[in-house]
Amino acid sequence: MIYESSAQTDVGQYRKINEDYFYVDNSKGLFIVCDGLGGQAAGEVASHNAVEFTLAYLCEHWSEVEQANKNPIGYYKLTQLVERAIHETCRKIREIADSDPNLDGMATTLTMLMIIDGNAIVGHVGDSRLYLKRKDEVYLLTTDHTIYNEMVSKYEDLDPTLIQKFSHCLTRSVGNDDSVAVETLMFEARQHDVLLLCTDGLSNYFPGEQEVAEMLSGNHVNVIADSLVQFANGCGGKDNITAIVIRILDVDDFELNTHRIRLDMSDIESGDTIE
Repeated sequence: MIYESSAQTDVGQYRKINEDYFYVDNSKGLFIVCDGLGGQAAGEVASHNAVEFTLAYLCEHWSEVEQANKNPIGYYKLTQLVERAIHETCRKIREIADSDPNLDGMATTLTMLMIIDGNAIVGHVGDSRLYLKRKDEVYLLTTDHTIYNEMVSKYEDLDPTLIQKFSHCLTRSVGNDDSVAVETLMFEARQHDVLLLCTDGLSNYFPGEQEVAEMLSGNHVNVIADSLVQFANGCGGKDNITAIVIRILDVDDFELNTHRIRLDMSDIESGDTIE
């Protein structure tokens, strides 16, 4: 599989510290973006540690990634690996915060993407986002874990304008508690797909989906990433801004991956689960 990526981060127009942190590893197909919470240096510590702890766990268990193609549900099981990595990261960040009064209350969002053999595995907590541009359409693949979203989904007749002030109040974050519910997803990456991982310092300024699709339609990922940061700053830059842009250039194993994703339950070996 062949893809290209570019990442940019910026402190924005109002903040003194950039509490966003990202990681890009094209050789492993790993991409992570975090938006630290807690104010002052605590958010910065949380986002940096979240990336480091997650990477450490994944590297320790990388044999599961390397062996994924040897099991009919091996790629599905990678969602479990991602979930375990984020759980361990959450526990460790909470442990650090509890041991240092200066870091009390620190936490972070975490959205990660792993691309393995044409399969995209996502782990997500918070309100950073993953977008997919496929052909001329843009899809938001993650859920904002906020009070606003939970209330809108629970109460169908509720006027969203009445609770707009809760749109950035998180219901999930990495480090706020000893554990966290991790949203996971797996999908088939296709040739010409464009993926965007970003913090809310960028997504807060996005207009409609068609405009976002146009923003992701450039020929060079580095130009797209730069222009997204410039766009957010031009709209006010009230928060830190981070964007990771990935374009899928070629999927060598397309037919085989299609078979894996559209797995028939009869293919699952006795004793295997996909929970």
